Amino acid sequence: MEEKLEVIIFEKYCIRTIAMAYSPIVVNPKYPLILFVIFYCTGCAGKKNDVQWDEVRINPEIAKDSIYQQLDKQEEVLSAEDLLDTLTLHRRTSDVTYFSEQTKNIPIPPHSRINNCRAYFLPSANKLLINIGIADLHTSRGFTITYKDGKFFTKPYFEPDAIDEDAAEPIHKNIYQKLTLDKPEYTIGDSLYGNIDFQSFEIVESIDTIWHFGKGGFRAKIKRLPE
Repeated sequence: MEEKLEVIIFEKYCIRTIAMAYSPIVVNPKYPLILFVIFYCTGCAGKKNDVQWDEVRINPEIAKDSIYQQLDKQEEVLSAEDLLDTLTLHRRTSDVTYFSEQTKNIPIPPHSRINNCRAYFLPSANKLLINIGIADLHTSRGFTITYKDGKFFTKPYFEPDAIDEDAAEPIHKNIYQKLTLDKPEYTIGDSLYGNIDFQSFEIVESIDTIWHFGKGGFRAKIKRLPE
């Protein structure tokens, strides 16, 4: 019940912000934030073996890592949702390398660091949602980190311009996932610093296997997810 409520709240929030940004354009599920909602819904309400929770490592000194000083000198990678946020500082929020391929052993693609990081807190569930990826008006790709009570799980997403409603839901499995955060608890307005390292795969239509790789540091200012 809690997960269904969370999905409804998140969906209403995204629909409202998209409508404000693109009015009088009719809200269409082709827009990336709505696509992200669709994926998040399937991820939260999916099969039990689709979610693997692991312990989070806490390192209060992680914010001192040199990577964040380097990010201060770089402009943010802008996503479609940044059109909605006039307060974005436009400093890089992510140094995470993320990519997905149908073969496991490949060189890291040059575009794999084109990601940003956004974090939202859902008070009713005491749950933190961290989204690392990139989106335009047609597609979105990346992965989410769900954090609660000292544990977390990761789940990749990719939503194209056209959605096949008849397609079977992929089966997703984590091989390993390691998350380090700068503190165990957060509240609205806090700065968050973290490092993620994960590898997973999904089986699509019981035929194709897609491998996912994510690794690197990220940061975000935590926003409230309206209820």
